[in-house]
Amino acid sequence: MGRAAMTSETDILRDDVIRMVEREPASLEERVARLEAKEAIHDLMMRYGHFSDARDTEGVLALYTDDVERVLTGTLDERVRGKDTLRELYRNPVLPTRDGKSLGEASRYRRGRRTTVRHMFAAPLIRLSDDGDTGWLTSYFTLVRSVASADGFERHVHEGTYTFTFVRLEEGWRISKMVVDTEIGHDRGYNPAATKEASA
Repeated sequence: MGRAAMTSETDILRDDVIRMVEREPASLEERVARLEAKEAIHDLMMRYGHFSDARDTEGVLALYTDDVERVLTGTLDERVRGKDTLRELYRNPVLPTRDGKSLGEASRYRRGRRTTVRHMFAAPLIRLSDDGDTGWLTSYFTLVRSVASADGFERHVHEGTYTFTFVRLEEGWRISKMVVDTEIGHDRGYNPAATKEASA
C-alpha cells in the first residue's frame, strides 16, 4: 500500500502500530510497569482531546516535547515541527489541503457564533518499545463541531485516524509526534465547497 504524499518511510502509521508485536515481560514487576505506562499514555491522549475541545492551547502544548512534529495527511497536506510553530498554528490555523487550498479561515473563532468542538476516540491501540520508554497509540476519531448563531444551529462531523508517538521523559510521558489522517476536507463546515464537489 502506498503512503500518502505528506508521510514518509520514517513515519509510524496505523498499519505499523497494529502489526507491532510486543515482547513478553520478564517479570511481574515489568508487566505491571508496562501496563502503567499504557495507562499513562491513554490518559495523556484523553487529556489531549479535552484540552483541544476546551481551546486550552497551553494545556495542549504542555503535553508535547519541545521538538514535537505534526503531520497532517488525508485531505490535508502539512508537516511542521516545534511547540512555537504549533502555538501559532493553533491561534491562526492554516490547514492546507492537498489541492492547494486552505481550510484555516473556516476553523477560526467568529463573534456571534457559539462553537463547541468534541473529539470522540474509538478503538485505541497502544504498543510499547522493548525498553518501555517509547509508545505508540493509534485510534479512530470523530470530530463533531456544533455552531449556534442568530442564523440557527449547524452540526458538522468528520472522521480520521490518529497515530501518536510518545516518549518517557523525567517529568513523565509526552507526545513527540502526531500523524493525523483526516477527512476534514469533506466536511462542509470547514470546506463549503465539499458538498458541491461530492455532487459534481
